[in-house]
Amino acid sequence: MTVPRRLAPVAALGLLLAGCGAGQNAETANVVPAIPGVDATAGPVQLLDLLIPFKADGYPAGSDAPLVVRMVSTADGPVELTAVTPGPAGVNLVVPGRVALHPATPGLPIRIAPHDCRTLVPPTGSYLVAGDLSAALTYGYQVPMRFTFSGGAAVDVNVPMAPPDYSEGTPLGPSAAPALCANSNN
Repeated sequence: MTVPRRLAPVAALGLLLAGCGAGQNAETANVVPAIPGVDATAGPVQLLDLLIPFKADGYPAGSDAPLVVRMVSTADGPVELTAVTPGPAGVNLVVPGRVALHPATPGLPIRIAPHDCRTLVPPTGSYLVAGDLSAALTYGYQVPMRFTFSGGAAVDVNVPMAPPDYSEGTPLGPSAAPALCANSNN
């Protein structure tokens, strides 16, 4: 089917106006993810929504920063998180001197049952801490981490600081996020 010549300018104008809604001021430019962390996969384990809670003044050099971690196993047998270590340095990365479980007991490894999940979310229960930061951590920077699981599966992840509307004590904060599994924070 062809468009009559006198309708061609109208059709072109319609296409031009439709494209105007796709710029910086489009509604989709303001969409914020429900949980703004990063995801990664190490063998049968998915790490979901990894992030560091927002702190207005950031985390000073030498301080500790808590991590929000959700782990989902698709394995037919139990899997263990055996180590979490600082990852490689890079641009816009703040490397921690150490990574530890808070509180220190029971410590690593953390067991994940077959086809189950575990959450490590501050401020209650067990959670990971990136300690002794090499530089100040502010919004826009990331912390490199290596997660290692039983069976040798490992993944390097650059964990971001959450945006300002996702801090502790806010309706969108990490502790307010719905639990992915019944055994969260254990």
